[in-house]
Amino acid sequence: MLRMFAVLIALLLAKSAAQESANFNQTYEGTTKPNGELTIYKYSFPSSSVVRVWIHSENAVSETPVMGVFRERHSILSAQLPFVLQKHPYKSVARILCPFIGNDTTGNDTRSNETMDSLSVEISSGSSTPVDYMINATLIDDFRLHIGERINRSASPSEPSIVRYRFQNDTDSVLVLVDSDDDICMTVTIQPVDECPVFDMESNIFFSGIRQTMIRKAYIPVHHRILKDFYIVFIARPDDRECTKEKKASDQSQPRLKKFSVTVEKLVNDSSYWLPLSVTVAAIVTVYVLAFFYMAAVAKLERNDWLKHGKAIVEEAARAGEDNNAATHLHEGEENVEDNQEASEIAAEGSNVEVRNEKVVAIESAEDKEVAEKEIARAKVHITVGDLTLKPFKQREKKYYLYAWNLIAIAMFYGLPVVQLVLIWQNTVNMSGDMDICFFNFRCARSFFAIYAFNSVISNIGYIALGVLFIIMVKQREILHRRTVGAVMQDEEAEFGLPMHNGLLYALGIAIIMEGILSGSYHICPSPSNYQFDTSFMYIIGVLGMLKLYQLRHSDINPNAHVSYAIMAFFIFMAMCGVYFDSLIFYIVFAVCYLIIMTLINVEFYFNTQWTFDFGMFGRVREAYSGIFKECPKGIMPTYKGRFIFLAIADTINILFVISGIITLPKNFASFLLMPFVGNLTLYLVYYLFMKKLHHEHIRLRTIVIILLATASWGGSLYFFMNNVSDWIETPANSRTLNRECVLFHFYDNHDIWHFLSAISLFFSFNIFLSLDDDLKWVRRNKIAVF
Repeated sequence: MLRMFAVLIALLLAKSAAQESANFNQTYEGTTKPNGELTIYKYSFPSSSVVRVWIHSENAVSETPVMGVFRERHSILSAQLPFVLQKHPYKSVARILCPFIGNDTTGNDTRSNETMDSLSVEISSGSSTPVDYMINATLIDDFRLHIGERINRSASPSEPSIVRYRFQNDTDSVLVLVDSDDDICMTVTIQPVDECPVFDMESNIFFSGIRQTMIRKAYIPVHHRILKDFYIVFIARPDDRECTKEKKASDQSQPRLKKFSVTVEKLVNDSSYWLPLSVTVAAIVTVYVLAFFYMAAVAKLERNDWLKHGKAIVEEAARAGEDNNAATHLHEGEENVEDNQEASEIAAEGSNVEVRNEKVVAIESAEDKEVAEKEIARAKVHITVGDLTLKPFKQREKKYYLYAWNLIAIAMFYGLPVVQLVLIWQNTVNMSGDMDICFFNFRCARSFFAIYAFNSVISNIGYIALGVLFIIMVKQREILHRRTVGAVMQDEEAEFGLPMHNGLLYALGIAIIMEGILSGSYHICPSPSNYQFDTSFMYIIGVLGMLKLYQLRHSDINPNAHVSYAIMAFFIFMAMCGVYFDSLIFYIVFAVCYLIIMTLINVEFYFNTQWTFDFGMFGRVREAYSGIFKECPKGIMPTYKGRFIFLAIADTINILFVISGIITLPKNFASFLLMPFVGNLTLYLVYYLFMKKLHHEHIRLRTIVIILLATASWGGSLYFFMNNVSDWIETPANSRTLNRECVLFHFYDNHDIWHFLSAISLFFSFNIFLSLDDDLKWVRRNKIAVF
């Protein structure tokens, strides 16, 4: 009964409706009829045409809006005036009707211009008083896009614009480029043709397809496997909050008409990836070949140096050590005989308890004597490497290998969840269609299966390949040492040169490999939330580099692995907090923590671990200061002048860094935090080289060449790093204004080249450690200065 009643009402309204034939491209002015009576405009047009209907009303109100219903053969659309978006009423509205049905496989419309369709536009209002309106229907001529063709369009929040593209047989993927010269925010969506009606309103654009927000640029790659035929829909946003960081609504007093142009550009086919990938692999193989030639040449030089100078020196030291051991054993044997005789006499007197007590006291005295010798050696003004290599070689070796083994465990537990998480994010982008989640360089995004920017992922292979190569070079150096010095000295320890401990070097190689894996994972979907994945192992690389430099001449007193990684974990935690907190309070808390850690490191570095942090430290500080001022001005002069000057310079730079953070409050805290790690490592290396020259040590030619290569490589790397092609500090729309074309093989962009060059730079930088002190190989350790 209800259905029959509704049909009867519709018939009565149709009979009372005012109907008239209408022409396209002609504006009709009218007023609404009372009691919801319809005014119907009927249009006839060729079936292959695209129709856009525009309605305007100056005095329509939200309580009794003017309704427009568009009826065609395949669908019904509606609109109302005023069109209200975010509490702002728009007096005009436009809709584009679903245009194409029945395409063949080539994309041609099977209906000819001789086939006619009809359209009726019904205007009504619930207002008791007449409401003025205007209506205009037009046929869109340039609706279909072709490769390389530019079409100019405009759109407003209530008047969207639509164009269409269909893949040709010779095209695998295309890039939709949208350019604009104004700063009005707009959303660009890609929607399949088989969906009708098209989602072209601010309230429904999230229901279908893929989308981007834009201000000046939008780049949307589309592969034929995803969509073979699609609409490109443009909707200007009612304000700019989606595209900018402004929290307030935009000024609505100005008309929001977005003018833009759209072009479809053919992207390189998947088969074209073979050239850049082949060149990349060939370059890596070339580096490996050159590195193996270099290792062979260095090994030959080292063996010749061993046979010419080193072997005789080490064998002489070994013979001297055997003679000393024999003399020591003889002396100890005489002492044991005397002790046994004395013990027998005491036992004869019935004093067994006293003998045991004397032996315990003797043992404790020996241990105290060993500790005292270490403390005296470390407290000397002119300390040598021999003073800091008193612990057994194997004990130190085990300590440093823990850095590598612990890092492998950390990498496993940290890396696997990272890979899983970014793949989930990538799947979220694919499922939701929201391309604002990831900050790609869409202008040079080369997709491969589900990965949008495969070029930015694969370019991290340099870190992995060169990290493995660095580990191979360290192992080759270790084997060479065992076959020369180790063949003479069974424990691979000698009194010459710096101690050969490679645990930290292996850890550095592992860290470089993990940087490549995590950077590649980050670039699957770059965003502020996962930038930490890209920087975490950069912090570790910086700290391990400083620890290795320190370990070269401080073998006995380097911190344990678990302590070092705990400090690194704290900084990674602070980097994570920096993603969510960028207020002044956060930077003050960070500054306090940073300065405390810096102070502890200063004390450890200056006093060579002779200062113990415990409850009695305050009394020692008070006593030390009172003694200093009693001997003023002589007492205030630093005992270790070189260390003091270096720490004064380093502390000044670090304090300025902290102050700059509090003043500027940088949004990219993770990159800001990276600065002290890189800066302090560079400063420490410069200090180390300066002190070598100050102590008249020789820096070999190959070390100088490696330093120059590293410097040049870092210079080129920073050039490409500074020329950003995206920036997640900005909004996605603003980030896309930085997007640039590929600069290498139509495949790699600036940031990809940064990946390659920075990997080479790290490789050169840490190769410095392998030859930095080769000039000291046959110098006795008690002649090598510690600084």
